Amino acid sequence: MRVVCALLGLVAGLCLTVFLTNRWMLSFKESPTRILIHLTISLLLTLGPFAAGWFFPHPFLLATSAGVVVLFGWGEARLMILRRRMVAAPPVEHTRAPGHGRWVAPFTTTQLSIARYEVAVPSLSVPRLRIAHASDFHVSAKLPAGYFAQGMERIAEHKPDLLLLTGDFISHTKDLPRLREVLKDAASCTRLGAFAVLGNHDYWSDADAVAKVLQDVNIVRLRDQVSWIEPAPGRAPLRLCGDERPWGPALDWPPNEAVTIVLSHTPDNAYRLAQKNAQVVLCGHNHAGQIRLPRLGAIIVPSVFGRRFDHGHFLVEKTHVFVTAGVGTGSPSFRMYCPPDIFVIDLVA
Repeated sequence: MRVVCALLGLVAGLCLTVFLTNRWMLSFKESPTRILIHLTISLLLTLGPFAAGWFFPHPFLLATSAGVVVLFGWGEARLMILRRRMVAAPPVEHTRAPGHGRWVAPFTTTQLSIARYEVAVPSLSVPRLRIAHASDFHVSAKLPAGYFAQGMERIAEHKPDLLLLTGDFISHTKDLPRLREVLKDAASCTRLGAFAVLGNHDYWSDADAVAKVLQDVNIVRLRDQVSWIEPAPGRAPLRLCGDERPWGPALDWPPNEAVTIVLSHTPDNAYRLAQKNAQVVLCGHNHAGQIRLPRLGAIIVPSVFGRRFDHGHFLVEKTHVFVTAGVGTGSPSFRMYCPPDIFVIDLVA
């Protein structure tokens, strides 16, 4: 009885820790103090039920722990079913970093990969439109400058028509000069320009300062704005929209027949944007979990939907939602079984 109660308490504590951490990460502002407090709470949540089960074995405690595990398992099973229903076509081409194997190298912090997708958009006014989508640079001295330069070079190699960036450029204002250096040639590698929205870390650092850097390097910030882009002379324009909710203003646009592409830092806005008939929604924020486990995938994802939109290509109603793993890292400053990536998305008519 004692051993069963303690082990079940440990499992229940882990389930609670994962559930609450996913919610806590929604408003997490990086600082050593906050990280220490969270680690302490997580340790107490995990080991508390284990200790209680060991020292005070009781049928009520056993039933409570079992109930927590069953509820958590039911939620995860429901999440898996929903996710599988929405997962859309995989990339038609996936270029991984040299020497990268799926299970061979656990630390994948700078193993940048390029995933290329094709999406049919019948109302597109040109045969093909190429988008390069990058997010979550988190530019800092924790990663070598050459790594970020390599990322921008690989974007340029694909000759995108549009470069669309979905926020979290920095985590601290001291890294603004580095960000300027990384993005200085970003707009010049595209035919139709570069556009961006800000993410939660940009707001928590200094949204105006980040926006000023973007402006200086000719990247248009779409802050609750619509920008009309003519993909070719005389062809019907498409709409680029920016939605920075919940940290910034939400976007509201009138109904229109135009092809609509929305930049949203978080995929938590996916359902609301799908109801507005956006054809394509580009997101980041989740880092694909940043730390993943073989076969199990991401454990902690900062989303109200948990792991539902952790990474990849999803179809929400008729809206194509792309969630990139991002380029940089948050805290901790490494990736495990989770390569960073950039998406190249070809819209084809």
